[in-house]
Amino acid sequence: MTLRPEMGSEAGRGEAGALPSVDIADSPLTADRVGRLSPAARHRIAAFVHTTLADLDELPEPPSR
Repeated sequence: MTLRPEMGSEAGRGEAGALPSVDIADSPLTADRVGRLSPAARHRIAAFVHTTLADLDELPEPPSR
């Protein structure tokens, strides 16, 4: 896992509370692997991502320092 500086100033400096991100090259969901999945499996992955993002959107904003 690598930190991407463009994600914000805290992430670039590696301060406490910085969020790690995964480079696309490190992702297990590459186009060739996803292409071999059944349509039902691709749908389940898309539904999981959609609901996870919706859950994250519902979280309160962290307090500013």
